[in-house]
Amino acid sequence: MKKYLLCATFFILTTVIFCEAKPVIVFEQMVYDFGKVDQESILRHTFIFKNKGKDTLIIDRVNATCSCTGTLLSEREIAAGESGKLEIELHTEDNTGEMTRTIKVYTNDPDNKIIKIVIKATVTEK
Repeated sequence: MKKYLLCATFFILTTVIFCEAKPVIVFEQMVYDFGKVDQESILRHTFIFKNKGKDTLIIDRVNATCSCTGTLLSEREIAAGESGKLEIELHTEDNTGEMTRTIKVYTNDPDNKIIKIVIKATVTEK
């Protein structure tokens, strides 16, 4: 009888742990390199992500490391199984050489509270 109760308890706990409804954010890519670009360019790229979890994904905020980087989020709330877009705009004016910028995405995904997206470019003078 003790074995039966132990097995039943283990089964219930395992089911609760592995079937927990939570959001899971997954980006198609985490780094994008624009390659060689001219100075004073305005570069754009769209990062696609999906909520592969079983609960609504909420994007609390998106922060860029500098004022030369702009971001636009398609939606703050992404239903389970749905996708979203994060549009990035990088201004290269006043820069030459290697540029690397980080964008932080703050979410309610318990395993990925902060996602770091990286954009790169090699800026050449006109």
